[in-house]
Amino acid sequence: MPCSASSISFSSNESVTDFTKSNPYTPERIYRPENKQQLVAAIIDGASAGGQMKALGGNYSLSGAQVARNFLISTRKLNRHLSMPFPGTAQGLADQRYRDPARNKTQLIETILHTGATLPAGRHLVYVEAGIKVKQLLDDLKAIGLALPTMGSGGDQSLAGAISTGTHGSDFGIPPLSDFVRAIHIVGPGGREWWIEPSYGMVGGPNLGSIPDWCPDTYVIRDDGFFYSALVQVGRLGVIYALVLEVRDAYWLEDRSEKHDWSGIAAQLQESVQQGYNNVVFKSSLGGIPSRYYSVTIDLARGHDCWVTRRWETTNHTKELDDSSNLWMCDSPKPFIPALLGLKAQFIDLGIQVVGVPVMGVIWQARITAFWIELMDLANKSATTADFLIHALKKAADLTAAEVGPVFPEMQAIIRSLPSFILDMQHKPKSRGPSYAILDQHDYEIDNCYSGNSTEIFFDANNTTYLQFVADVLRESRDSGSVPGYVSLRYVGRSRAWLAMERWDLTVAIEVAVPRLSTGEDLYASFMSKVLELAWQHGGVPHWGQTHVMTPTNLEELYAGGVLEPFRWAIAELQQGGSSLFSSDFTESRGLELQTGVELKHHRSQRSGGVLAACHFVLQSC
Repeated sequence: MPCSASSISFSSNESVTDFTKSNPYTPERIYRPENKQQLVAAIIDGASAGGQMKALGGNYSLSGAQVARNFLISTRKLNRHLSMPFPGTAQGLADQRYRDPARNKTQLIETILHTGATLPAGRHLVYVEAGIKVKQLLDDLKAIGLALPTMGSGGDQSLAGAISTGTHGSDFGIPPLSDFVRAIHIVGPGGREWWIEPSYGMVGGPNLGSIPDWCPDTYVIRDDGFFYSALVQVGRLGVIYALVLEVRDAYWLEDRSEKHDWSGIAAQLQESVQQGYNNVVFKSSLGGIPSRYYSVTIDLARGHDCWVTRRWETTNHTKELDDSSNLWMCDSPKPFIPALLGLKAQFIDLGIQVVGVPVMGVIWQARITAFWIELMDLANKSATTADFLIHALKKAADLTAAEVGPVFPEMQAIIRSLPSFILDMQHKPKSRGPSYAILDQHDYEIDNCYSGNSTEIFFDANNTTYLQFVADVLRESRDSGSVPGYVSLRYVGRSRAWLAMERWDLTVAIEVAVPRLSTGEDLYASFMSKVLELAWQHGGVPHWGQTHVMTPTNLEELYAGGVLEPFRWAIAELQQGGSSLFSSDFTESRGLELQTGVELKHHRSQRSGGVLAACHFVLQSC
């Protein structure tokens, strides 16, 4: 019998807007559970009302993976710790960061360790509710001298959202964050709780039932197929309530970024594919410490400027961080003014060049000055940097030689250089600090004024196909009139999760991002459609949380080789009665469902014959 709260309230007809304002909608109900029992109650209540549900964390997905058909469960209040770290103490972490300080500020993890389970030196386990924001987890770990081993570029995602969409970093020798999960606590259809571990896990020993608020009806599953299905599952299996995550001792990192010509870097990468990345690309060291991180950001509009960023762990604990604010702020009366001021001297110089031309020189100089004033006014009125860039580039496109004379090409070039100027400002030559400060350098103050569109495609980095994809994307940008934005290449290790995009020992994730007007108008939709077509032509695997188009047929092609079978088996086990409570337009359109025409019992019998479900909280391997 589910362990549920007696009741759960909800709000109705409340609009939900995601990070990029790409998928706004109004669910019929929004539940905001404050503990596990209320989460169970919300799932039971939603099912009884005849709707389908989806959990929501940070709402950062562009793909619509987080959009519910009927009822939404916000996990934002499920953000506390459920045990002291192991090994470790409660010292440094405030009482309010525990779900129940009286019971959770104890060594629960040690209590439930499997006999003989060991951790590598400097590693620890934390047991946290999965609605916690990554940036909050970074702060909590900092307070107790611990750190995440890797993460994506921003921390405003919930931990569950980052894990279940396969979020990656750029640490080429390290798998994504999902591969540091050691146990998953899910609430599925009917409010049934599931504790899921690998076949030979670290936690979940015979004392598992002693966890505070443990529900005696919980199903305990110890199976690699099931566990690696539940890691990256885009919300299809249920709501992730809590995770046991492996972290490490606190450490310091140093970043260094350099500007290059893309053609030279592309040649290095081409050579790297042939040499297994044993050349200068990944082999740089700092103080004798090998690099762990490599990324390239290419100016999409120009196609030749690029910035290479490398990262090392460091024993130098002298902080060197640029804490200056970003180029634009939502509450600033003069957004983007710093960028324009940086280019002002070039406009003045153009005016000086033409002023001496008889008759027209003074007129041209006046028009150059007026153009500058128009840009400043546009900067003041723009709600987002994307708005400014799009309108400024349109002004440059509408400019004529008759208006400004012989400096017309230079005028256009200055405006077209603005995207590159932004990228210049965002790539600091050097940054050094504690890992939490380097891993998460996102400026959260600008989130509400962000507007853009991006897609991210994953390739085998040991195949030159990905470099051809980049070349084709840059060509499409030129053919489309030099689209503003960037192309980024980030390298990461393989994931063991069945539906992870990181499918190769060395995987490269290629993100293509363009500005979009804050009104929602997408002037570069045609270009992005061409990018997605190119991705399919080159066999790339799309990011679950980024803009993409995928059919069930595409899914079968990309995740061939028996990968989908254990995932569908996990669905069948969780929805034993045939419930599709956590289905959505997203999961059905991508094929993340049981196969049409195949009976539920067949999916379950493929691996277990229903044996796993029959284990029913028996604390032994099933």
